Amino acid sequence: MALPANVAAQMVVLNSAVNKILADRETLDGLFDDRLGGSVWSLLTTQNQSAVKTAIINDMTAARDSINGVITALNSF
Repeated sequence: MALPANVAAQMVVLNSAVNKILADRETLDGLFDDRLGGSVWSLLTTQNQSAVKTAIINDMTAARDSINGVITALNSF
């Protein structure tokens, strides 16, 4: 049986949010380990570290909110 259209739409939103969180995880990993024993993070100024941290947190928060929206929508079915 195919998913109802409204559930399928929520799955698209869920997949997008999960993929964004996974991409953020890879970004974080890349900042602290360049696979050569170095760290991009250590090369950033304090101001840039703060800006990067804020951007990643904001991105992850938006993805979390999307996932919560999916949960709310699925609860209403």
